[in-house]
Amino acid sequence: MKCDKFSKYYLMNCNDVEKYIKDKIDIFSNGILQVDEIGDGNINYVYRVMDIVSGKSVIVKQAAKEARISENMKLDIFRGKREAQLLKIYNEIAPGFVPKVYKYDEVMSVIVMEDIKDVLVARKGLMELNIYPNFVESVSTFLSRTLFFTSDLYLNHKLKKKYLKKFINIDLCDLTENLVFTEPYNNINNQNIVTEANVDFIEKNIYKNDILHSEVAELKFKFMTNSQALLHGDLHTGAIFVNKKDIVVFDPEFVFYGPIGYDVGNLVANLCMNLCRVHFLVKEVEEAVEKFYAWLFNSIGEIIDSFMDKFNSLYEKNVTDVMAKNIGFKEKYFNDILSDTAGYAGTECIRRVVGIAKVPEITEIKDEKLRAEVEKKILQIGIDMIINRNKYKTGADYRSRLKNLL
Repeated sequence: MKCDKFSKYYLMNCNDVEKYIKDKIDIFSNGILQVDEIGDGNINYVYRVMDIVSGKSVIVKQAAKEARISENMKLDIFRGKREAQLLKIYNEIAPGFVPKVYKYDEVMSVIVMEDIKDVLVARKGLMELNIYPNFVESVSTFLSRTLFFTSDLYLNHKLKKKYLKKFINIDLCDLTENLVFTEPYNNINNQNIVTEANVDFIEKNIYKNDILHSEVAELKFKFMTNSQALLHGDLHTGAIFVNKKDIVVFDPEFVFYGPIGYDVGNLVANLCMNLCRVHFLVKEVEEAVEKFYAWLFNSIGEIIDSFMDKFNSLYEKNVTDVMAKNIGFKEKYFNDILSDTAGYAGTECIRRVVGIAKVPEITEIKDEKLRAEVEKKILQIGIDMIINRNKYKTGADYRSRLKNLL
């Protein structure tokens, strides 16, 4: 007889997870299980459960009631339901690009999903200077399909409105609105973490930059009101598995309906941050390093061009709204996506340097002087991407402006 240990929510440990899998899902046939906590994110607990004889494994992800980075950040534990629902939608419109969902448990706020093998987290792989030949092709395909097929350009408008209601994500959108678009520019809640050497630069160029604040306010309110497509919501390189052939995107719990450029911009920003790190840290001239730097530098612009080409192709073949077939509307729509992409790339760059949620491209730099230089360069790029976002329209624009800024 199965126990009722999981009839009420509580935060599990490894022993609980083993019992949960044996009790709730018939997948291991009484095998001997090994459970390891593998998560390194800010707001969830992630475990790998493996049958030590067969090697078969699954991932168990449980949502916590508060963020791991701060007990003061209270969160809706049912965000896991939205994540599970989105993964199922993504598997329909972009099959193979996200893990398969085996079970969602609303009581325990647990997702049991496919364990992706023979991959690295893209952030780790890129920090190790690995080149991924299919990265641009894969991420541009994923972005174009998920963003087009969940937009009003394609979906029946009534169905889109039902999705809009289903994927309202109050707590995590509030987190983004505060930690990405507000706190980094004024430190009103004293949450920012600033490198000592950059205090004066940040005070002048971030905290007291009225022009920047005006542009960020516009981006913030567009984030809150422009429900263009169903977004991953936190698409950085730590949310992508990668190998030489494929990518798999995971962790879409920040899902909501928002501006298309937000997902694209987040990814671009994280690639730019790694580019800055390599630019400053790798001083010796080595062929492998130079090759990686050139690949990453070019990949940023290629993602923009490839994404827009594929989005345009989907638009031409599949747009359903008769008014959206107007060429003038289409040109404006595409221009808005491109300027939003640069703007949101800029806000992501700034918040990762100034805000509470850091990235290892920065934090793992032990030399304080070098870290300050890398951070300052990331901030300069971020400011330019926001204020001059209308000048970032093509891959060539990204290459030209980044070359001048680095």
